[in-house]
Amino acid sequence: MSFDDVPAMLRNAKQWVARKEKKPCDLQGRSGGWQNSDFWISFEEAKAGIESNPGMFSGLGFVIARHPERGDKQLIGIDLDACRDPRTGWVSPWAAEILRKLNSYTELSLSGTGFHVWILGKLPEGMDSAESEGMEPITLPPDVWAFIKAIKKNAARCNTIEIYEDGPRHFAMTGSRVTDYSADAEYRPEVLSELLGLCRCSAGPSGDSGLPEWAVEMAKVAAGKRLPPLNILDVIDTRGWEQCGHQLRGPHPTLGSSTGHNLVVDPEAGLWAYMHNGINSGGDAWLWLACECGAVPWEEAGAGKLKDKTIVEKTIAYAVSRQLVNAEDVIREPEIRLLRPDDEPGAIGIAPDGTVQTVTTDPKGNKELKWVSDCAIGIYLETQEDRRTEFVFRGKGAKDGRPVEFTADADVVSESRKFRALMINYFGARNRLGKLDFETAQRLSRNTILRERVTIPRWRQNIPLVPGVGLAGDVVFRLAQQTPAMVCDGDIGAAKELFRDMLKLRRYSSLLLTTILGAPVFARWFKNDRIGIALWGKTGSNKTTIAQLFTAIYGLGYLDDRTLLKHGKLGGTQVGAMEVLLNAGILPRILDNVKATDAKDALAYIAIIQAIMEGGEKLRGKREGGLRTTNEFLVTPIVTGEIKVSEASTSARILNLTWEKSQDMANLTSIQSRVKYLPVIGYHWLRYLAANTHDLRQGFEQKRSEMATSYAAKGYVNPGRLANIYCLLRGIWTLIENGPFGEEAKEFHDEFLNALNEAIEAQGLEVTSETELARFLNAVRNLRASRPDLFMIGGLPNSSDRIIGRENELGLFLLPEETLGLLKQMGVFTQVPSENSITKALKEEGYLREIKDRRRLNITKINGIKVSGWWLKPDWDDDLPEVDEASHKSRGTEPSTWEPKSISLGGSPTKPTFLEKSKTYRGVGGENEEKTYDRNVWDSGSNRIEYSNNTSIDTDYNSTTTCPASVSLVPTEEKSISIEPTEDNDEAKGSDLSQSIKMKIWENVGYALKKCPRKDKESNRTGIILDDVISAGLDARRAEELLRATGWESSEAEASGLKIWWAPEKVLRAYGLA
Repeated sequence: MSFDDVPAMLRNAKQWVARKEKKPCDLQGRSGGWQNSDFWISFEEAKAGIESNPGMFSGLGFVIARHPERGDKQLIGIDLDACRDPRTGWVSPWAAEILRKLNSYTELSLSGTGFHVWILGKLPEGMDSAESEGMEPITLPPDVWAFIKAIKKNAARCNTIEIYEDGPRHFAMTGSRVTDYSADAEYRPEVLSELLGLCRCSAGPSGDSGLPEWAVEMAKVAAGKRLPPLNILDVIDTRGWEQCGHQLRGPHPTLGSSTGHNLVVDPEAGLWAYMHNGINSGGDAWLWLACECGAVPWEEAGAGKLKDKTIVEKTIAYAVSRQLVNAEDVIREPEIRLLRPDDEPGAIGIAPDGTVQTVTTDPKGNKELKWVSDCAIGIYLETQEDRRTEFVFRGKGAKDGRPVEFTADADVVSESRKFRALMINYFGARNRLGKLDFETAQRLSRNTILRERVTIPRWRQNIPLVPGVGLAGDVVFRLAQQTPAMVCDGDIGAAKELFRDMLKLRRYSSLLLTTILGAPVFARWFKNDRIGIALWGKTGSNKTTIAQLFTAIYGLGYLDDRTLLKHGKLGGTQVGAMEVLLNAGILPRILDNVKATDAKDALAYIAIIQAIMEGGEKLRGKREGGLRTTNEFLVTPIVTGEIKVSEASTSARILNLTWEKSQDMANLTSIQSRVKYLPVIGYHWLRYLAANTHDLRQGFEQKRSEMATSYAAKGYVNPGRLANIYCLLRGIWTLIENGPFGEEAKEFHDEFLNALNEAIEAQGLEVTSETELARFLNAVRNLRASRPDLFMIGGLPNSSDRIIGRENELGLFLLPEETLGLLKQMGVFTQVPSENSITKALKEEGYLREIKDRRRLNITKINGIKVSGWWLKPDWDDDLPEVDEASHKSRGTEPSTWEPKSISLGGSPTKPTFLEKSKTYRGVGGENEEKTYDRNVWDSGSNRIEYSNNTSIDTDYNSTTTCPASVSLVPTEEKSISIEPTEDNDEAKGSDLSQSIKMKIWENVGYALKKCPRKDKESNRTGIILDDVISAGLDARRAEELLRATGWESSEAEASGLKIWWAPEKVLRAYGLA
């Protein structure tokens, strides 16, 4: 064979395959999956492959498939058959005329009895192919027909024509160019339209109707043979078989069985399944007959086998021979009614000129025809789903021969105005619509096909209604574009190798694959317990790529980034996302690029997950009253993102995995090169689930309860959710190990269990830290370290213009409204809790001090005003997770808090340190005298703190007990740092500043040093300006007096002229700033 003359457009298209025994195959000789585009190879690869293995292949093939980017210049393959004598080269006049008009690249067929012609063009919308039944053999010379019949034993008619734009369909390429015609694939839209008319035309006898040939043929248009229903128990002898629920199990009557139950029959569904050595084939009663008569091999029984005309004819003949059907009951194709000479008045149909006419009578009672419309139309297909009906109309314009096909739902066709608009749109200007309406179309229709419409993948009893599974022949799939599901049969050996490589791809690969395979199981047996999985990892960790690969076991369309559901602003609206997730049905769906950094996106994510996991849409009312029908969510969400959204109830429903980047990309690349086998995994898995007869919920509740008790003992919140995730994934893994890929899964049994236990433990710890109470308490603790100015210490005045609470030896008192408001501003919560929910949680966990006389909150006084709030016990933060102290320390060794532990200001500390039991403390009084206090004495009923000069402040509204001492409390093993005037400074000792003023100044100084310090890089000094210190009740003179007396120095900044006061080293040490 020479392929030097193949046109560039064909040569450059990556649509080539090798051929072996008349079947398309890859360069390893495998045919499974050839319909998928990733199977196809380039011309150079195919040619080199067959040349290097001449004994293995019979030639090259080209796969015809539609490419949207080619627009109206698709590659169209035209097959003219039984029209040439290969001995002499004689061509029938019919074929010669067509070849002359096409004048495009033409090859002889392999048999030499026909031609393959390649043109550019486009079939009408919704049409993938067209064909004619051909002519009676008498139109050929007898010796030519006899020779053709000897070569093509199944040939029944001659001069046949088949036209293909999509299918996909493959043509054998011979390289035997017919040089009488163009060397290129030419654009021939007009000739293509004419050929479509021929495809609608029967060249045989037109019968008694007198109609034109095209009208007779148009009335017979159908998708294929119509087969009447059969009772599967009439077809398969199941006497003596084992009853398993509603199914029957027994040995294969033809192939036998070593186990005695390799064949399963479901009488209710009318299906059978044969399982042997990895084979998982089956179908309905007609497919059984096709296998039994030898038309289809047992191991190849599956979807699409009964579309082959030869197989159907052989199967029908066998069914008739077994007296299961009558021959006349078999072929009942959709057609448009033709007018007959014996029609009575009122009858309607297609007249000889192709128009729609009705029979009437003239005044004398003679019959006559009355024109109704130029638009011959019939209902080809009627589909129903949830009591909503759609109709597929097919027809042809009488004036221009325009073929028409369109779909409309019942709501549209029931309104005359809308139906007429549709008809005018499709039939155009040349064909008058007349008085044709939907009722007229009903009267014209014969043998309309009735099918169940499937728009969302779902279960029907034990049948997974997913395209390609092939267990339901009475459905039509109309899935959304974003649900590109399509499984297929193929090389199960190659699929098993791929399955093994997928399991070893990453540390958590087995968990991801188990969840994705479990999606249909969750939807059928565990609707109210469904889970999801989330992959959180950095860019470059291939989380989305791997999620797409694994999801593609249900269809290669999931690999297309255009089908990805992007979350947040880059994706669609939240309503749109919910619609996509709803349309996913029982299959998994990726929710990609979830971000926790955007508050609105995070809230939307929480709302989406909670809605789909709860199983239903929001209730919505109708305008006319009542509630709308809500749809059921069955999807398993597969979430990917970089930063996890922290919200406990949402996290608990999803298994959250940290997805790590791998340096070894070889395995991923290898898997990507074999994606054509992914839908084979889905095909065998779904058929395995369909044949399952076990109650998968048996023992589930007990095991989940046991695991929940175990997780609760570890202190995890939501132990029931953790147990649910664990038990579901463990159960799915057991199913996998007993399924078509069981041997491969068993190799990874230990790795799966280790990964599951590790992920569950991490999830338990993480979810526990994400409860609103845990986040609340951790945030308060962090505020104490970073913003101590927000908390009054004892009863001391505060320099901050905002406080949220007060702290003393009795604990931490918080003002609810102020605290929650600040935490909301800080973004602590994804969903801000209410005061009531925090109060309830604090009470339940024992954090609050005892509340008397049935009050809901504690009562105290702040700034002399009685307030209510949360009073946390002194040890409230003892059991919180430890914070890394290194992150809170300054360059010194002391913790960098807002103020030092103890500063002696004439015996008045600005922040007293609360005492520990059984420790001795030293008090520094006004005369620097040391006094010793025991914690037990200090803590015995005292609710006041007294400072020198008899200043005392209440710490508890209900307390009247006073402390008899005035002290600054510092553990004896620590040295108290004094920044009081020294005895050498007589001026300062005689100062008339009151203790309260001095205390306020030092408080403001500390704040200024922390919040707005002035730095001198050359001298490495730190200072303040008085404007940052002066507040109500203070003036600059008094502040300067105190600073000068304690060793501060001042200078004027050259640039701004501001007077800066530089702090001495001992002050900086005291404030933890040295």
